Amino acid sequence: MRKTPLTTDQWRRVEQLFHAALQTPHRERTAFVDQACGDDVQLRAQVNRILAGHDLSDDFIEPPSAALAATVVRPNGRTLPAGRRIGRFELVRVIASGGMGTVYEAIQQQPKRTVALKMLRAGSASPSALRRFHHESQMLARLKHPGIAQVFEAGTYDDGDGPVPYFAMEHIPGARFITEHAIARDLGIKQRLDLFAK
Repeated sequence: MRKTPLTTDQWRRVEQLFHAALQTPHRERTAFVDQACGDDVQLRAQVNRILAGHDLSDDFIEPPSAALAATVVRPNGRTLPAGRRIGRFELVRVIASGGMGTVYEAIQQQPKRTVALKMLRAGSASPSALRRFHHESQMLARLKHPGIAQVFEAGTYDDGDGPVPYFAMEHIPGARFITEHAIARDLGIKQRLDLFAK
C-alpha cells in the first residue's frame, strides 16, 4: 500500500517531536516517541528515521539555542566575548554548534568581509576528528559550485589550551537546512529531488 505524503503541518509535528526526543535521555527515546505518536504509525516511522540519521551524523553541527547564539563559546566550552580575534578574524556570534565543532560569524580583516569560521572543539581534536576536519576543509576548498560555500582559509588557533583547527568559508546570511527550505515551500517529491540534484 502506498504511503500518503506528509503535509506541511505533519512535517512540523515531526520536527517538534524530533527536537523534543533529542532532549530526552537516549535510553528513554523509544518510549517517548511511542507515547507522543500514539496510533500514528507514519508519524512514528518518520520521527524514528530522522533520529536514526541524527545518531549516524555524530551531532556535528546543529542550530544553536537562543542562549548559545547570544554568546561566543570557546572550543573547549568556556564562553568567550564577541570581539575575540582568531588569526585574521574577529568573532561576532555563534551561528551553529554541535558535538564536534562550532561555526561562528566572524569579520575577516583583510580583505574586509563577513565569513563563517568553523572550529573543532578542543576536546574533539582526536586524531580521527582532525583527519576528518582536514579532509573536509581540503575537499571544500577544491569545490567550485554556486550551491557550495567557498573556503577562504584554514589554520589553527591556540589560546593556551592547545591548537584548535579552523577554516573560514563564505558566509551565507539567512542560510537554512535544505529540509527546512523544502518544508517552508511545501515542495513535492519531484521538486525536492530537482533541488537535491542541483
